[in-house]
Amino acid sequence: MVKGYGLSTDSVEARGLARGVVGPARVVAFGVSSVAPAGSVVGGLVILVSYAGFASPLVVVIAFVASLCCASSIAEFARRLPSAGSLYTYNSRGLGQIGGFLTGWVMIAAYALYAPAGLALTSAFASLLLTAVWHVTIAPWVLFLVILAAVVLIAWLGIATSSSVDLLLAAGEVAVIAALAITILVKTGPAQYSAAVLSPASSLHGQFSDITNAMIYGISAFAGFEAAAALGEEARDSHRSIPAATIAVVIVTGLFYLLVVLAEAFGTGRDGITGLTAQPSRWHHRIAELADRDAATYPAAMKCLLADREGLTAYLRFPAEHHHRIRHSNFIERTFGETRRRTKVIGRLPGETSCLTLVWAVLDRASRGWRGLTMTAGGLRMLQDLCRSLLDPPLQLRPRTVPAAQSAGQPETARTVA
Repeated sequence: MVKGYGLSTDSVEARGLARGVVGPARVVAFGVSSVAPAGSVVGGLVILVSYAGFASPLVVVIAFVASLCCASSIAEFARRLPSAGSLYTYNSRGLGQIGGFLTGWVMIAAYALYAPAGLALTSAFASLLLTAVWHVTIAPWVLFLVILAAVVLIAWLGIATSSSVDLLLAAGEVAVIAALAITILVKTGPAQYSAAVLSPASSLHGQFSDITNAMIYGISAFAGFEAAAALGEEARDSHRSIPAATIAVVIVTGLFYLLVVLAEAFGTGRDGITGLTAQPSRWHHRIAELADRDAATYPAAMKCLLADREGLTAYLRFPAEHHHRIRHSNFIERTFGETRRRTKVIGRLPGETSCLTLVWAVLDRASRGWRGLTMTAGGLRMLQDLCRSLLDPPLQLRPRTVPAAQSAGQPETARTVA
């Protein structure tokens, strides 16, 4: 026995890497766990949907094909050079010592950031979950230390044990989320399915730039699929299992991502998918905290505050340099008065479009005399983005319904509010 370690001197892992102990399924699970599909669903794919909108499945398909092409190249390297060094070995052989040196340090930096970040996010989520479900409050740093200890223990037990744990956890997270996505698709029904999800025109603004921006996060969601190549010396029949596992990881995660975004797109619909990624701002949280604290003392006031918090915080969507002027109604009361004066003399407008045209003209003219609004390049871009999100594509303000009395040829009219 090796003193202090409890391993026999003839143990395979006591002498170094345990060769041929990891089967194909565990190799695939190792790669899938490195991709972290559950984390990508709540992270990268959320940003992807915020850019691509209803065309998110198209972005996933493009990213899937691109990652599959990259995986085929890495698989060929793994077939020719099965090594635990993975990318370091490939670049050292192909690009020389300098290329291998840079690759090695980049990989070290990536692991140094990736591993603590993953543990921190897991511990923070676990703390919130325990508080919400079981009403048990445990500090995230305590859970961080517990999870870190568990990870170190599993790693110390050897690659066979750690790869088995990877298989269990990866299969569990994919199965749970996939089952939820399938349930959404089944309940939605084929009537809501549409091939428009594969059209760039279905993106948030109908522009191809939405697709290219979303592609950044789509491809990053596949990052880590090459991790299976690091088992090049521990896997069984590594010349075949590692290349096959590298491609299998991309296929599994690609189909999983496609299933999730299809459930999001069809489950919420073309008009509702943009609201899927909308998150409450910190101001909404502060209003909610205020309401919880003073609900018993001022119930009516807090009820009014919660009911009107969207209107109270609407000015925060505008540039910060405009907040001090538009946070109250004094700035627009005179403009509204001028609008009412112009429309009052007309009394009856031919239609909704003519009414909006007149109101817009009044506002445009009044805006020339507004003071205290500093226009910067960043503020102007923010206003343009806000305008596009509200008006592109333009939404019909009111369904066009023509009563039976007007169907005979009577013109539709819109009465203004005095």
